[in-house]
Amino acid sequence: ALNLRELNSSSCLWLRVSHSEWTNFALQSMENGFPCIAGKASENALLSLNKDSNIEPESDEYSEISDAAEKVRRLRDSAASLTSAHSVQAQGAEYLRSKELRILRRQTRPVKNSDCTGSNLFRDGINKRNERMLQHLRSIQMFRDLEPDLRCV
Repeated sequence: ALNLRELNSSSCLWLRVSHSEWTNFALQSMENGFPCIAGKASENALLSLNKDSNIEPESDEYSEISDAAEKVRRLRDSAASLTSAHSVQAQGAEYLRSKELRILRRQTRPVKNSDCTGSNLFRDGINKRNERMLQHLRSIQMFRDLEPDLRCV
């Protein structure tokens, strides 16, 4: 409705939408969870304020208009940050950023430089031998548990 009034205001000046109406609409849009619409309304409020900026800088009206413009800019910036936080493009960019960070963390991890000294190789060999013996004994034990007890017959 405000956009239609603004379009028709060129022929009928009394239909012109003031910056306070645009600001109120932007605030209500933000409160109701429509930051994209609030951003556009605050842009229109700034345009309306620029049309009214033919006032001398020393007057009281100028300070009021500059305060209102600052308030509208803050509203526009908060709407833009909320809009960009929920957009698919922003979510995709955030995902790619986190993915790059994960890849960089993997690449920058200090590589464990194990010295291939004789004592390390000997210890690793003993550990592997012990694991093989343990697996062998477990498989023998499993076969014993599966065979029927021939002594009881």
